[in-house]
Amino acid sequence: MFSSSSLQAMCVKSKTAVIRSEANKSAKELITLNQYTPVKWSGQKKNGYFEVSEKSGIKGWVKVSDVSVSLICLQIKTNRIVLRSGPGNEFDKINTQIKKGDTFLDLGGEDGWTQIQNQKGETGWVQIDKTWKPTSTTRLSFENE
Repeated sequence: MFSSSSLQAMCVKSKTAVIRSEANKSAKELITLNQYTPVKWSGQKKNGYFEVSEKSGIKGWVKVSDVSVSLICLQIKTNRIVLRSGPGNEFDKINTQIKKGDTFLDLGGEDGWTQIQNQKGETGWVQIDKTWKPTSTTRLSFENE
């Protein structure tokens, strides 16, 4: 039998979300994620939880209600980043502190730049190569039944 298993990019939509060691609310907390943190779903769902992994490789279970597949989020992966008013170095710098690990809603972009939005609704543009987000992929497998 042929089956497909999806590795889906997801985004934390709640103010925070907890990755737990098991798919239940009393399981050990592994890490707390901020709003707009990108995660990758393994394709597994159990007891109202998705099995996910985040950028550093921590893998566990997060409540279905805390994440979304319709939002696209990213995480800053470099120490030095400049936020701009438009998609290019010719645009003005926006005086906002951004540091490695910060998370944002990805609004889309052009020519190597993407527009981001923070939790306060403020927007600006960053170079896409200074960010990380999981990509959606599909794994195919063949099983005997």
